[in-house]
Amino acid sequence: MGILLQRKGRIVSHICFRSRLVLASIIMDSEVYDRKKAAALARQVGTDFGASMAVALAYVGDRLGIFRALAQGAAMTTAEIAAQTGLNERYVREWAATMAAAGYLDYSPSDARFRMNPEQAMVLANEDTTFFTAGAFQYAVACYRQLEKLMSAFQDGGGVPFADFGPEIVEAIERLFHVGYETWVADHWIPAVPHIHQKLEQGSEAAEVGCGAGQCLIPVALAFPKSRFYGYDVDAGSLERAREKARRAGIGDRLSFEQIAAESLPFTERFDLVMAFNCIHAMARPRASNSHFDVFSWS
Repeated sequence: MGILLQRKGRIVSHICFRSRLVLASIIMDSEVYDRKKAAALARQVGTDFGASMAVALAYVGDRLGIFRALAQGAAMTTAEIAAQTGLNERYVREWAATMAAAGYLDYSPSDARFRMNPEQAMVLANEDTTFFTAGAFQYAVACYRQLEKLMSAFQDGGGVPFADFGPEIVEAIERLFHVGYETWVADHWIPAVPHIHQKLEQGSEAAEVGCGAGQCLIPVALAFPKSRFYGYDVDAGSLERAREKARRAGIGDRLSFEQIAAESLPFTERFDLVMAFNCIHAMARPRASNSHFDVFSWS
């Protein structure tokens, strides 16, 4: 009793916790359930939880340049990584250990050094390859930040406007997809429709709805210098970024961008080709958006 009085809060808490465990055991024993299925689901939840934490830390490594510092392949201690990036070694140490456990870095226990192998560097640091997917970390975090608004939409209806996601998701989408578009659309996908390919080579008009920052339309316009191109999107920030990129590419005279929703386009008959990439799922009224088009390409 003397111990109970001296450490009452801790002991009562312990007793209550044990009581809850006993009660839970009684409840579970009285119900019919498959222990293997429950255990498998619990393991999956643990895996998903770990993955969500790994994504957050990978975002840190991407944004702070740690992946880029390791991408040359040199093996480094955490002190060396910290010195090269200007970061705190204690945090770098925890980050690197987690990334190695996730398979994003290699670790040598004999000399406590971390390195990126060529495949890891290609996927996580080399933005000029179609294997690069580190933009996904940036995309995910931009989505996480909207959870409060998403829960409000669950309760009250409506949605979360794309503009609320901010400029980071625009950059993330561009980083995720631009190399694929540059590699495949003009050289592979459009030639798969020969008569459209011929029209673009001879000179025609084409459009992209949901064009974002122009990561697809600009390389397509560069590939077909005799044609004119039009990009449409609802996000003003993305369009401003697209216009600047088109200006730098020297094709602003035959490539224009306008803030119009896909379902509101009144003049689709003028186009020989209308494209949409990675946007149909995000449209508020996708059926209305698609109803205008005779030729529609998507990925």
